[in-house]
Amino acid sequence: AVVSTHSFTFFAGFKLIPFAVVRMNIEEFSNLVTLLNSSENDIRKKAEDHLETIDAGHRLSGFIQVLAFQQSSPENRLMSAILARRLIRGGGTVIEDLNDHTKNTLRNETLNAMLREPIADTRLKIADLVGALADIDLDEVNGSDWNELNAFFQSAINQQPEFLGCALRIFSSQPSLFGAEAQPKTIFLVGTLLSHGLVSTDMPTRIMATKSLCAYIEIYDDDKSVLLQLKDLITPLMQVVVSSITDANDETGALGALVDISDLCPQFLRPQLGLVVDECYKVFSNTTYSDSVRHLALEILVSLSENMSVPFRKVADNYLRPLCENLLLMMTDLDDDDDDWGHDDDPENDDEQSNAITGETSLDRIACALGGKHVLNQIVQLVPSMLQHENWKYKHAGLMAIGACGEGCHKPMEAMLPNIVDSIVPLLTDNHPRVRFASCNSLGQLSTDFAPTMQRNHHAKVVPGLLKTLDDYQNPRVQAHAGAALVNFSENCPKNILAIYLDGLMEKLASILNSRFEDLIQHGRKLVIEQVVNTTAAIADAVEDQFIPYYDKFVPGLKYIIVNAVSPELRLLRGKTIECLSLIALAVGKDKFKEDSEAIIALLKKAQTERTEQDDDDPQLTYMISAWARICKLLGAEFEPHLKDVMPSLMQMAELKPECVVTDGDEGENPINDKDKDWTTIKIGENQNFSINTSALEDKATACNLLVCYAKEIKSGFLPYLEPVTKLMIDLVSFLFSEEVRSSAAECFPYLIDVAACHSEDYKNTIWSQIKPGIFKALDSESETEIRGDFLLSLSQSIDRVGRGCLLPDEIQRLRDLLTRLFEDNFKNHEERVKKRTDEDYDEEEETKLMSQKDDDEYVLSKMTDVLRSLFRVYRDEAMVFFNSFSPYIQRLLDRSRPWSDFGWGLCFLDDMLEHVSAHLSQPYFEIIKSNLEYGIQHPEPDVRQSAFYGVGVAAQHGGEAYRAWLQSIVKHLVVRIDAAMRKSETLQVDSSIQPHINNVPEELGISTENAISAVTKIMKYQPLALTDDLPMDHLLRQWINWIPLRYDEDEVPHVYGFLCDLLESSHSMFLNNKMLLGHVMYCFATSMARDILKESQEAIYPRVKLILQHLQSDPEVVQEVYPGLAEEEQRALSKALNIGQ
Repeated sequence: AVVSTHSFTFFAGFKLIPFAVVRMNIEEFSNLVTLLNSSENDIRKKAEDHLETIDAGHRLSGFIQVLAFQQSSPENRLMSAILARRLIRGGGTVIEDLNDHTKNTLRNETLNAMLREPIADTRLKIADLVGALADIDLDEVNGSDWNELNAFFQSAINQQPEFLGCALRIFSSQPSLFGAEAQPKTIFLVGTLLSHGLVSTDMPTRIMATKSLCAYIEIYDDDKSVLLQLKDLITPLMQVVVSSITDANDETGALGALVDISDLCPQFLRPQLGLVVDECYKVFSNTTYSDSVRHLALEILVSLSENMSVPFRKVADNYLRPLCENLLLMMTDLDDDDDDWGHDDDPENDDEQSNAITGETSLDRIACALGGKHVLNQIVQLVPSMLQHENWKYKHAGLMAIGACGEGCHKPMEAMLPNIVDSIVPLLTDNHPRVRFASCNSLGQLSTDFAPTMQRNHHAKVVPGLLKTLDDYQNPRVQAHAGAALVNFSENCPKNILAIYLDGLMEKLASILNSRFEDLIQHGRKLVIEQVVNTTAAIADAVEDQFIPYYDKFVPGLKYIIVNAVSPELRLLRGKTIECLSLIALAVGKDKFKEDSEAIIALLKKAQTERTEQDDDDPQLTYMISAWARICKLLGAEFEPHLKDVMPSLMQMAELKPECVVTDGDEGENPINDKDKDWTTIKIGENQNFSINTSALEDKATACNLLVCYAKEIKSGFLPYLEPVTKLMIDLVSFLFSEEVRSSAAECFPYLIDVAACHSEDYKNTIWSQIKPGIFKALDSESETEIRGDFLLSLSQSIDRVGRGCLLPDEIQRLRDLLTRLFEDNFKNHEERVKKRTDEDYDEEEETKLMSQKDDDEYVLSKMTDVLRSLFRVYRDEAMVFFNSFSPYIQRLLDRSRPWSDFGWGLCFLDDMLEHVSAHLSQPYFEIIKSNLEYGIQHPEPDVRQSAFYGVGVAAQHGGEAYRAWLQSIVKHLVVRIDAAMRKSETLQVDSSIQPHINNVPEELGISTENAISAVTKIMKYQPLALTDDLPMDHLLRQWINWIPLRYDEDEVPHVYGFLCDLLESSHSMFLNNKMLLGHVMYCFATSMARDILKESQEAIYPRVKLILQHLQSDPEVVQEVYPGLAEEEQRALSKALNIGQ
């Protein structure tokens, strides 16, 4: 390289000042570029190797000199432009390492080369390079300091329209070129540039203008003034879209830009939404266009329906019927002569871009976007005739459409479910295998979307139908899909319903497993056997200990598969079998599993050892890690010796850094296959895409969930791994790419504190001091509402565990500031929802979205109460200073003009304060508490009444004498409320043949009533003087005993049953020689045990209940009084408590 001084002339009327720049030997470097263009692989490889030996800065300078050298060949100029841009985009510091003079010289030489370039395609590639150079040091607020480039834009519009395409090319890659600060001044320039481009006579320039427009409005999508000033561009934009298709010029370029606009900034299209919908529908419905064009037009319609549902419904009203007709017609586009379909062992071979699948997914999305009644009205008119059609394709499409609409049309479809099921089940026996397949698909989807209604009301038709379809040995895909539908059905099925069919299901699955195992050995076909393993696992998971009779029939065969399915193509089968075996173990319980535990654990260890010698993408790993966690959950602390075998691979997976790739959209070979489901790609610029390996993210999330499990279950045995896991989780609580990873990291913190506490109090405090900064930082930065709530829950649970001194004064202030901001956000979000309800686009579907947002806000509010409750529990009276600072917010929540849910949460704050601080400190809030609890117990919403009833109970237990007179007036209201709820529950019982003697009322009503019962219990126990002569204790007790058993709220079990035990242990006169009443007591305990709200983990009450049951069991008359009337699950619960048959 030599140093020279170079002066060149810029475009008309512009001169540059000469200055020194490092230069390559232009002839030598040009020859090197010529060799890079060689068609001879060896020559090109040697040239590439030589190029790598040249310093990056010199390399870039050489490429730009080739561009500036007028004698360079066209091929060399094109190659230099491409390689220079790749060098800059490669992520290094090649430009940043240059001084400002050199940097400016390279920029301006490139700009000058673009202006001199005679070949249009090469000129555009140089424009791409100019855009990359403009990105260097670009300030999005103040814009580019490249004055010559800014002047070029003015010239391209006013003086040199032949360079308009280049200007648009640059602008599309750098839409923030002029800076946000100058936007009000430059909007006219931008509008003129885009307007000239959209009406250009050159179609590529017009298409580039659509891409530039998309890039610009994406930046200013929330600036209404910008969108308003550019609204006149919508009509010419649509003209370009239509022309680009009809003229066969870059048929997807302009259309693709419109897809981006409809997704990223749909509000820009609002002024001409009718025009956009009309033109896109015309394209979509025109079958002479290619499938790719029609799919893009459809994507625009679907995106607009999702992102602008209310205005879309208004303008698309006349299109909805033909749109649904065309979607259903697309879904009939299936191959006629695919004889191998039924035997295809790899369903992944299905083309996700096919018309049939595109139509189905689009129908699903539109149904979710527009709401049930709008789409379902069309479907109910169109699908029935399709199900009766003689052509199997129409039946198939109709069935798939039913499954696709379930989620979006849930509410109106639920009422039609009996007729829908009746129309599907007969088609399980249709002559065509793909119709049978589609029938299974629909039933499976409906089982998920309408659980548990589907299972409770339609099991008698669905399960026998699917069982019969499992006999379709001639079509393995149909047979497997019937098994898959049973998985969906089982996952949400009450086990007493599934138990009706258990013998037939298990016999069928065992038979298929045996026959298909032979098919696997002889022909290598594994689809059905994989599915049977999945279905067995799902059923075992659903029926739990009722699987014990089938354990010995299935486990030996599953163990055989794990031992022998070792070839690479059987890894997935082996992994699923490992999963199945672990789910069966968890279902049957520790005692039954102990027979095989050592052998199965040895098999897992052997499988894990073998796996380390195989590829990194082995699917067995995820299944294996999850299986270890289930066995850990089953064995508890006994699992500790096996941690050393599990933790290395688990930590490796949790520490996994997901593969990310930034690719050029228009250059070179994209390393990401568009059909690869394991990658998600998003556009980050006109010519760049960001791709991330989502399967790696899923694996990482799974590993984090399992670390939570081990810390929770193993406790002291987890100490050797505590510090590395803590460090990892602190990092992952801010992990950008996965909400599930962040949530799991936060969930793990309280359990890590438990582990540390097993060592010492000091070590617990040390671990907490490491965790605190991470969780506070994450709370400050988290944008997802639900995850923020998870963080608050983790914080509250951690405070409970660490106790006094958990927060330093500055941390308490930080927490106060955080909660203040969250309160303000809550009120602000409420005001925005109120405002949206006055918007012209508001309707019932929009209300559904607003209510979903409200639910998210309420989740955070509920976790804020958890944090404050934890502070009360830990700091008791000292927390009142903290509470008082939030009193204005709490009183705003209690404003009765606000939503009822806000009032309910306001009561929760008052309840917690009353429960945990001394009565004299809550005295200033005495009138507020009384008036709001009185209002709450009369409220029509059960959730509000529940909070109010709980508050009354707290007042009785902790309020002292100050509340006695008030409680005297309240107790009568409670009795009236409880009696009314009991009468109502009698009218809400379900079919006794399904669940005898279990009183099913809506859970929120049951929890509310049980809190009222508990409140009366606490008044009798702690405030007996509040009972007057017109409601004496003995009378109230006889009324009270008929209100139980409890069925819903385990938090109230210790209070209610604790008082019952007090009465029994003191030989209260009410029970003396009253066999019927003692039998009722036995029934109450059995019922609550069967509902799993009275359980062994309740150490304060369970042993007392068990002793009383043992005493009652010794009286045959009492046993005879109760046992014949108990449901099967109640008998099992009682036998377990009394150790009968164990």
